[in-house]
Parts: sequence; structure tokens; C-alpha cells
Amino acid sequence: MRIPYFIFFLFMVGINLCAQVKPIDLKITESFKEIKLDKVIEQISKKYQIQFAYDPDYLNKFTITKEFYNIEFYDCMKKIFEQTPFIIMEQTNSHFLISIDKSKLDKTNFLKSNNLKINGTVRNSRNGEPLENVSVILFPNGISVNSDEHGHFEFSVAKVSNQNWLEFRYLSYELKRIQLTNNMNSTVEIYLIPIVQKLNSVNINEKAIESIMFKNKHSILNQSTLNQFKIPEVSKDVMNFLKREVGIDATNDLSSGLNIRGSDDYQHLILLDGISLYKAEHFYGLFSAINPNILSNIDLYKSYFPAEYGGRTSSLLKMKSMADINKIGGGVDLNLLYSNLHVKIPIHSNFGLLVGARFSNQNLGKSNVSNLLFQNAQNSSEINQLDREKQSLIAINPLSNFYDIFIKVYGNITSRLNFSLSYLQIEDQYKAEYTNEYQVNNLFFNENFSEFIKWKSSGISNQFKFTWNSKIYTTLSTSFSKYSFNQMINSSLTETDRNFSKLTSQFNKNSNRLSSINLTLKNSLSINSMMLINFGYEGNWYSDSLSFATDGKIFYRNRINNSRDQNGFIELLSTPHQKIEIRTGIRLCYYNITNKMYIDPRIALNYKLNTKSILGINFGLYHQFLSQTTQEDRFGRPFDYYILTDEKLYKVPVSYQCELFYKVINSYFNINLSIYNKFLKGATNHIFVTPTFVQKPGSQVPNPRYIILSGLEETYGAESELIRKWKAISMTLSYSYNKSYQSFDSLNKGTFFPSQAVRTHQVKMGSGFKNSHWFINLFYVYGSGHPYTDISLIQSNKDRRDLTVKESINYLPDYKRIDTDLQLYGSLKKFNYHIGISIYNLFDWENVKYVQYIYSLPIKNPNQGSNEKVVGAQINLIPRTFNFSIGINF
Repeated sequence: MRIPYFIFFLFMVGINLCAQVKPIDLKITESFKEIKLDKVIEQISKKYQIQFAYDPDYLNKFTITKEFYNIEFYDCMKKIFEQTPFIIMEQTNSHFLISIDKSKLDKTNFLKSNNLKINGTVRNSRNGEPLENVSVILFPNGISVNSDEHGHFEFSVAKVSNQNWLEFRYLSYELKRIQLTNNMNSTVEIYLIPIVQKLNSVNINEKAIESIMFKNKHSILNQSTLNQFKIPEVSKDVMNFLKREVGIDATNDLSSGLNIRGSDDYQHLILLDGISLYKAEHFYGLFSAINPNILSNIDLYKSYFPAEYGGRTSSLLKMKSMADINKIGGGVDLNLLYSNLHVKIPIHSNFGLLVGARFSNQNLGKSNVSNLLFQNAQNSSEINQLDREKQSLIAINPLSNFYDIFIKVYGNITSRLNFSLSYLQIEDQYKAEYTNEYQVNNLFFNENFSEFIKWKSSGISNQFKFTWNSKIYTTLSTSFSKYSFNQMINSSLTETDRNFSKLTSQFNKNSNRLSSINLTLKNSLSINSMMLINFGYEGNWYSDSLSFATDGKIFYRNRINNSRDQNGFIELLSTPHQKIEIRTGIRLCYYNITNKMYIDPRIALNYKLNTKSILGINFGLYHQFLSQTTQEDRFGRPFDYYILTDEKLYKVPVSYQCELFYKVINSYFNINLSIYNKFLKGATNHIFVTPTFVQKPGSQVPNPRYIILSGLEETYGAESELIRKWKAISMTLSYSYNKSYQSFDSLNKGTFFPSQAVRTHQVKMGSGFKNSHWFINLFYVYGSGHPYTDISLIQSNKDRRDLTVKESINYLPDYKRIDTDLQLYGSLKKFNYHIGISIYNLFDWENVKYVQYIYSLPIKNPNQGSNEKVVGAQINLIPRTFNFSIGINF
């Protein structure tokens, strides 16, 4: 029996000799950014066919941020493990063992009885606030602790080496290492620097709870972060990012403004570094007015928002730009539609400069490239010859161009006092026009329509923040914002009979200008680890002008041009029980126009059913002194204009909001369910009593007669969202149901009727695949048709107040769209690059923005006693659009 064993032994020795170690001759090119060490080894193993033996749970405690370009394998391994307590040993060819490096655990000079005591505090370098749940790791021991709610941490361990160091790791902050001295006891004060790399690393929190106990990264309250695969990388736009969230309208792609749960965008407070944005959009919905490369944080409140913020009746979007710039950086993004440049420059050790700028590369819809991209239905240089008896509407894709600029200077004056100064400017131009020739018997008609819109927003803000101690800090913010909107519409109809011509025309001009000043003083006081109080003062000063004119005659001008409101607020955040979290506040408001006090109570209550699910309810009452009126122009289209309320002609809007939600988050899927209701008093509308079409030449265009309506709005709905994540794949599915109604005493006999531009049903589906080099994204949206005022159904001698809404309401067709994009990421020495291609509206489905009726024309074959037909134009949403982008960052 021993002979077979001996033969087997010789056989195994032979195999071992044949497999003697041969040096691996290959080069490594990889980029690792905040990737766990076990994932780094796994990636190298799969890509280069090298086998490693290791304990993944232990390697998972370490994070690697390194870049390698054409480096030898052995040198790469050395650099990866040089700051870790591990050693890599080669067993056979392409087989390696990773174990503890005994040389790093020098115990010859120290006894186990010698203890090493280290304690300290971790803070945000930008504002000095303590950071909770920072992972602090002591090397070479490999022991890890987390900082508490005050940012405090402590070690008391046996000293095992002459060389000891600490690593500090925290999501969205730069990794920091410090070397410790040989002293037995050490106390350190650590400041971590926030970072942001791409828009998909920005956290968007539905609740955005700011208190210490609500900031826990592992708390389910903060796990509504939007899936990173929802982001359209080629456009990389903030508002489009948000539109992929359930409950936010994603079907208006000619506008990147926000419509949340049926509310108009004026009901949302949008802030960038404290600057109020009154129109945060560029015309084409592919991009908003916010440069994503300058942002560090986005907080979205769809329902409840803190008592610190007021003046709006629906939602809050708060954005912060980058700070704490410790090295020169920047980048250039170029694509077929626009260019994006940004740069960040440190100034000495405590100050920094951030600049971002974007501009359209061409007049969108006009150049040859853009005509190819947008496939314009109507080229303004051509004359249509449409038979108006067969085709009432001409499809138009409008022209547009834009730019936006952002500049920020920030600094730490002292270790406790920091400041920031931000400036933003946005400008857009839009034009839609067409010409059509039409013959009726021996008469020739020529239609000419031209609409030009220009809007501009700008603002400046500064902020000072002083940290008194670890429990209280004070923030003083001031801002100045301006907004202007100008619209000019010229429509004419010419009739030619042989050599004789007659002309009828109408010129409309609408103008809205607004400026505001804001002053906010906020104090935050931490009572203990379970309770925080925010209190302070906010003041707003407004100046506003609004006018509507026809043929040089002003038929409306607002009466109130200046106002101010003074507000005091206090808010309590507490966790009275480990399963209960409460945020409650009250806001007292004084408005000088009405000389009244207003009270806005708010409460958010969350109950943790278990570690993975939560049930919550939000309630709030909100007043809005700067409001908007929805003016229905003579073509039946709605436009919103800012006004100052007075409780007489324009009521002060007040909304009551209530939301009940349920969330489940586990390792397999996320589920979000919610139902909500909103009731608004003080909705305002301008409408024309009778249509004012451009009539047959020779007839006089009637003088516009309008009425101002003040009434009610009610919205209720339900939302559901399912998110499933795998290692490199993510999928989302959401459905929202929304019913919105309006009621005005003078219309529809005072009964409620459907609100315009609100889609009852919306379905969104998204999927994405992403690894270290590739990103593939697919997004689908469906929206049911929404109502609009069809003024072609209203006879010119009819008074709108005598009609029911059913007699003048029509519905646009359903909306549907699929977008896709592909991105390649890489690095070259000190530069990172990306190359991408996207297709917007992949299947070129026709979607309609609105229908406008302009002319009343004679027809060849009168029917039922009518010898005229109302015709106009149809503004289409974006057709299939290709885009190619390339970007370099350093």
C-alpha cells in the first residue's frame, strides 16, 4: 500500500515543480476612487485573471483611492498595500495570498500592558459642525470606531507598534490620514473636507433633515436618496435629475421648471446659496439654469419643509455650491447643444474661488446642426401653403439660446467664523414664428405670426457663520435677486384681391419685473443628543411691476408695487423615544400691505416600525405673499406672472398640506408609498371674457376685455415607487396619480373643474448599468393627456362667464418618451475624461406643448351657417434629439 502513496507523492511534487512561480509580466491601468479594498482585489482578479486568497470581511474595512497608468503588476500591488497592515505573498504562478504583515506589528519595544489612548473630535471644515458616524480607523491595529453625535471618538487599546496612524472616512468627504506621535495619550481636532465628483454623487434627500440626530447616515429617514442611475449623464442637469423622482412632472420637456404634485412652479421656493430663483430654467427642457458642476448638495422637500423657510405654499428646493477647495481643479464639457466650463482655485490656505459658466453653442432650432437634431416641423425661412380647411394647426418648433454664469468666493476668517459670497446670472431668448399662404376662391390670405420672449434672472448673496461652541452656532445671510420677463407677439392677416390688399394686425406686449431683498438670522442650539432648537428672524422686501398692452395701449397694470414681510420662526427637533422622531415648528408672519399677522404651524412625525421600515405623517400650513397670477392669453395659453397680494384684488394664498407615507429599505429593494392632499385658497387667474382673434382684413379687432378671478385649488393623489439594486445594475419603477381642480365664482357656475397642464397618471421606469468605465442608462415616461382651454370652441360673441367649462375644454394627447445614453469614463495621468452619446425621445413620438388659435378665416364651403374657421399653430415638444458630449476634468 505504500507504493501507491509514494507514486501519488511523486505525482504531486511533479505538478508543483511544473507550477513553480514565474514572474507575472503585465501592466496595470486602473482608477480607484473610494473603493473598498476587497472590491479592488476582486476587480483586478477578474480583469487580469489573477487568483487571490484573502478574508473579504477584513479587507472590506479599508478604502482605496489610487490611479495607475501602465504600471508593473508588482509595483501596483506594493502601492495598494503600502498603507495597510497586509502583505501579499505569491504562492504559485498567478496565485497570491493576502495576510497580515508581521513587520508592521512591531511588538519588540512595547508590552501589551502599555495602552494607547487617543480621543478627539471630527468636524466639517466648511462650517465647523461636528460630523456623526465618521469611520475612524487606528492602524496597524485595524480597530475602527464611529464618531458620536458630537463628532467625538475615543480609543483605548494595547500599543502594538512604533508607527501608529489614524484614517478618517466619511461619505462625500475627502479621506484623511494623520501620523501619531509616540506619546501614550493624544487628543486631536480633525476637519474633513467635503467633495463632489459628478452630479450622480450629489445627495438629494426628500426630507433633508438637518439636525444632529436626523443626520445619521444609517437612519432610514435619510435613505430617500435618489438612485444615481436616474441621472441623464449627457445633459447632467439638476432639474431633469429631479423630474425622475416620483410626483414631479416629467412630461413638459420644453420647460425645466418644477411642477410637483400638481402645483405650479411659482409655489416652490428654489434657493441656490440663499439666492431666490424666480425662473430656474432654460427654455429647452434638456437643461435648467443650474450648473451641476458647481453643486455640492441638493435638498428637496416635496411636502413639509422647515419653519425657517416660508413665502411659498408647496415645496422647497435648496441647493448649495461647493466650498473647501484645497487644490486647483476644473473642467470643460462640450456637446452639440451647449458648452460648460468650471474652475475652482484655492486662495492661500483659507479662501477659495469657484466659477461656472454655460452657454448654448448655437441658436437652437436654427442652425444646420440643430435642424438635424430637432427636425423642425417649421423652418422660419420657408413659407407654408397649407389648406386651412383641411389643417387647422401648423406645427412649430421654436428657436432658443441661453447662458448662465456663477461665481463664488468663500473663506474661513477664523477657525470659528467663515463667509461666502455668491453671484448668479441667467438669460434666455425664445422665438416662434410662421408664415402661411391660403386661397379662398379669388382671395389670397397671408398669415404672419411672430412671438419673442426674453427672460433674465440674477442674484447675489453672502453668508457669515459663527460657531460659538460645540452646541450653538449663528448664521447671518443676505441676498438680492432680480427677475424680468418680456413677451412680444405680432400677428397679422393680409387679404389680396388682384392689386388691392387689406391688412389686419395686432401687437401684444407683456412685461413682468421683480426684485427682492432677503435677510435671515438663524441660531441653532443643541440641548442634548436628543434635542435641537432652531430659531431666528427672516425679512423680505419686494418690488414688482406687471403690465399687459395691446397695440401700444396698456389695458392692465398692477396696483401694488412694493411690500415687505417680517417673520419669526422657532423649530424643535427631538427623539423622545428610539422609535419616534418629531420635527415641529411655527412661523409668525407680518405683512405690511394687509397689516395682519399670519401663523404657519408645521409638524413632521416619524415612527420606526423596525430597522428597515418607517411610517410617517407631515402637516403644514403655508402663506405666500409674493404670488403669481395665471393669465390666459388671447390664444388660450396660460402664462404665470408675479404679483404682490393685497387681500382685495389678489388674495394672500394659503395652503393646507397633509401627507402620509410608508417606506421600506432593505438589501433587496426600496419601496416608497404615500398619499397626500393639498387645499389652496387664493388662486388667481386673468382670463379674456371673449376671444380676440385676428379677423378678416377690414374688420376691427375687438378691444380685449378681461376679468380677474380669485378662487380655490384642491389636489389629492397617491405615489408609489419601487427601487431594486444589484451590484452594477439598478432599476426603478414609479406611478403617480394626481387629481387637481380649481373653482372660481364667476366660472363654471362656481363648481370645481380640472386644472390645466396637470396629468392625472404618470408612469416612470428607469434602468442603468455602471462599472468603473461604462455607464448605460434607459428611461421611459408616460403621462395621460391634460386639459387646456380650446378657444376655437368659444364663439366671439359669447361671454366666458355664461359658459360651462365643458364647452371650452379640450385635452392634449397622451405623452410618452424614451431616453437613452451611453458614457465612457477614463483617466490619463492627472486628467479624467468622459465621452458620451445620448438620444432624447428615442422613437420620435410626437408630443404637444400647447395649441394656440390666432386667426378667424373665411372658408370655401360654409357649413351650418358658419362661413369662418378658427386656425392657428401647435407648439410641439422636443422630437428625437441626438447629442454627443466630451469632457475633461482635472
